[in-house]
Amino acid sequence: MLFPRCVILSVALVLAGCAADAPHAVLPAAAAVTLGADQVYRPGSAVREFSGGLVGKSPGTQRRKHGEIDASGSWALQIDGRTKSGDWKPVRTVRLTRAADGAVAMIDVRDEKEKNITAFDPPLVLMPARLAAGDTFTAPSKVRITRISDGGLVEQGTAESGAVLRGHAAGPPATFELESTLRMQLSTAKVLEITLYTVRDGEGVVGEHETLNVTVGPLTVRSAEEIWAESRPK
Repeated sequence: MLFPRCVILSVALVLAGCAADAPHAVLPAAAAVTLGADQVYRPGSAVREFSGGLVGKSPGTQRRKHGEIDASGSWALQIDGRTKSGDWKPVRTVRLTRAADGAVAMIDVRDEKEKNITAFDPPLVLMPARLAAGDTFTAPSKVRITRISDGGLVEQGTAESGAVLRGHAAGPPATFELESTLRMQLSTAKVLEITLYTVRDGEGVVGEHETLNVTVGPLTVRSAEEIWAESRPK
């Protein structure tokens, strides 16, 4: 997703800590702790770089550009990858929107590598305005995957998002661990994506650990694991 799996909490946190100051110990979140959607999904004009990639492969670099909210109330997160020549090339663009109650939802994802667009109708709510520790949030939608080239249908089905606040450190700055899930039941396959976000108050996402599994019947036809952490100037 992002914007996200069998999650190893310590790995994402250690990577995020290597990119900045030594992190505070992140413990299971107490019941009174809450995390706002605007702390995770942040519109604006920021440009940030992340290092990491597929586990077991050579590390790479991503540039993430956060767009401003437009007249429709949506904004884009554009993810670029650095090529061997040092240029930036678009990888994925995620369009997000904020509901009247403050919840954040995903409109669609344009994937340049897979050459398709995954659209959700209605937009798939990723997180309520505030998520409390101990609460489990889920939201349904319908999903349709089409080719970028001609708009032809690739797959369609149902989708369900999930969000759970797993950990918290008081800081300062406060640090949170948010587990986000995306399940899709397509006509020929099931997709499960689990992302653990390390979120730092005032900065947003500073690290993430993603796992992806695609199954057809009893067979796993695709499995991947990625770890990313924000790169910071020394």
